Amino acid sequence: MPRTNEEILAAVEEQGIEFINLQFTDVVGLVKNVTIPADQLPDCLDHGVWFDGSSIEGFARIAESDMFLVPGLESFAAIPWDRDAGYPTARMICDVYMPDGKPFAGDPRHILKLAVEDAARMGMVYQVGPELEFFLFKTNAGRPAPDPHDAAGYFDVSTDLATHIRRQMVRALAAFGIEVEASHHEVALGQHEIDFKYGPALRTADHAVTFRTTLKAIAQQQGLYATFMPKPIAGINGSGMHVHQSLIDLKTGKNLFYDANDPYGLSQIARSFIAGLLAHAKGMIAILAPLVNSYKRLVPGYEAPIYLSWGRTNRSALVRVPRISPRRPQATRIELRCPDPSCNPYLAFAVMLKAGLDGIRRQLPLSEAAEEDLYDVDPRARKLETLPGSLGEALEELQRDEVIAAALGPHALERFVEAKSQEWAAYQFAVSQWELDRYLPRGGGLRPPPRPTPTPKCLQSKYGRTLTINRASATCAAGDQRLDRAGDLLPDLLRDCRGRVRRRLALLHQRDGAGRRHNRARARAGWRHLPAERQRPDHHAADAVPRRAAHRGVPAAGRGRARSGGARGRLWPGRLDHPAGWDAHRRYVRAPDRRRPDAGKLSNVTLDEAAPGA
Repeated sequence: MPRTNEEILAAVEEQGIEFINLQFTDVVGLVKNVTIPADQLPDCLDHGVWFDGSSIEGFARIAESDMFLVPGLESFAAIPWDRDAGYPTARMICDVYMPDGKPFAGDPRHILKLAVEDAARMGMVYQVGPELEFFLFKTNAGRPAPDPHDAAGYFDVSTDLATHIRRQMVRALAAFGIEVEASHHEVALGQHEIDFKYGPALRTADHAVTFRTTLKAIAQQQGLYATFMPKPIAGINGSGMHVHQSLIDLKTGKNLFYDANDPYGLSQIARSFIAGLLAHAKGMIAILAPLVNSYKRLVPGYEAPIYLSWGRTNRSALVRVPRISPRRPQATRIELRCPDPSCNPYLAFAVMLKAGLDGIRRQLPLSEAAEEDLYDVDPRARKLETLPGSLGEALEELQRDEVIAAALGPHALERFVEAKSQEWAAYQFAVSQWELDRYLPRGGGLRPPPRPTPTPKCLQSKYGRTLTINRASATCAAGDQRLDRAGDLLPDLLRDCRGRVRRRLALLHQRDGAGRRHNRARARAGWRHLPAERQRPDHHAADAVPRRAAHRGVPAAGRGRARSGGARGRLWPGRLDHPAGWDAHRRYVRAPDRRRPDAGKLSNVTLDEAAPGA
C-alpha cells in the first residue's frame, strides 16, 4: 500500500482512478463517506475535507458542526466492483478532526487509538483476529427476505450454493489488502464465515469495517443480500463475531500470554486479562452486542454464551482458551465469544482492551475454569452470573461501569446511550406480529397458545435442542433435519426412550381406588389427555382413546399389557391438544426418571403457525 502523498498520487494516475471515497464511521458503526474527484486529492492530502458533523449519528450538535476529515495514507485501495461498473474509485479511511486541529473525541477510530496507546505505555501491542459470520438471503423485488440462499450445513459441499460467491468475496477482500485464511459454510441454513488474518487492533478494525461493506457489495451483484444481523431467523444459530486476542511485548515481539508451566499454557498476564474481561463483561456487552436483536442470539442452546465463565473445550463459556501447541507459543490467545458482527469494531476492540488492561493493573484473580456444558447445569450451584438479557439492561450496566465509560469518553458514551435508548424505546412501543398472532381473537374468542410439546433429551444428539412443527403442513423439522411428518419421530422415540417410557408407564398405571395417585403421577410427568368431546375415534380407530378411558386417564390397551412392557403400552395413544384443522397424528412421550435429578430434561418444541412458504 502507498505510504506517502507522492505514492498516493502516482497510484491514482497509474490506475486511472477518477473518484476518491473518504470513509469514516459514526458512533454506532455505520459507514459514512464523502466522495471527491481525483483532481481534488492533492488539496485533500494537504488540508483535509470539511463536512457538517451535526448530521452524523453521535457526532456534533448544530452549533458545533464544522469538522474535517484527514485520510490515512496506508488505507488507500481501489474498489474492485466500482471499476467493473465503469467508475474507477479508490477508498481512504479517515480520522475526524475539530476546527482547532484536535482529534474529535467522538470519533470511534480515535477512541481505539487512545486504548492502543494506553497498552503501548505498558509495553504491549494488542493483537486481534475476529471471525465474522453472516447470512446470505434471497431478495424479492430488490428487498431482502428472510429466506436462506441454500439449505447447507456446517462445512457442507454438495448443498453449498455459495461456494463461488465466497470466492468472489475473498478475491475482493484481497484487493483491499485483507489476507483471508479460510472460508466455509456455517451451521445454520444460508450462514457463512470468512476468517481473515489477525493483526494490530487498529488495522484489524479497519479490515472488519471493509469486510462488511465488501461482502454486501458482492452479494448485491449476485442478486442476494448479506446481513450481519445477529439473529435473523428464530430457531437456528445466530451470527457471532468471536474475537481472538493476545498481547505482544512491544520490544521483543514475544507473546505475553504464554507460559509453558501453566496447565492451560497461560501466563499470569493472560489470566488477569481474562479476569478483566469477565469483570467488565456486563458493562461492555452493550457495545459488543448493540442491537435489540442481539439478545435473541444470546440465549441457551445455539452456541452463544450467556454465563460469565471461561474454559478450554467449552464453547458455552464466555471466554474460551484454544489449545496451544508448545511448538507455536506465539499462537497463544483467548477467544471472547459474546460480540456479534453488528457492533462497531473500533469501539468493541477499545472496550475489550481497556477491560483486559484493568484486570492486569489490578491483578484480578481468575476463577476456576468451567469445562462442562453450562446449558445443562444449575447456574445457582456454580454461582455463575449471566449477561444482561436485553438491550435496556445492557445500557444500564454500561452506565454503571466506570472503566468502560472512561474507555468511551463522555461524548461517545452520551451519544451512544442516547441513540440506543431511542432504539430500545421504539422496540418497547412497537406491536410485533408475534403479539398479534398470539392475542387477537380467532374463531370467536381468544385462543390460548398451545403448550410446548417436549422432546426427550436422549434425542438431542440426533435432532438438536429444538423441534419445530408446522401446523399448516403437518411437517416438522428437527435441528437441521427436515421430516415429512411429525409421526416420523415415533421410531426414534421407541428406540431411544424405551427404558424411560417403560418405567414411567409402570408408575402411571399403579392407581388407587379413586385414581388420585395416578392423576398426580400423570401430572408430574407432564401428560395430557383430550376431553371426550375432542376425541376423533374415526380418524385412527386403533389408536383412539374411548370416552371412559380418557376420563379416567387409562390407556385403552389395558393395564396388564402396559405393566408387562408390551409394545402398545409403551406409548400413550391419543392426540395432541391442538386447534381443529391440524390432522397430523402425533404420539409423544415424557418420561423423566425421578431417581436421577438430571434425567428427563427436555427441550421445548415450538409450533410454527405460519403456512408453508409464508
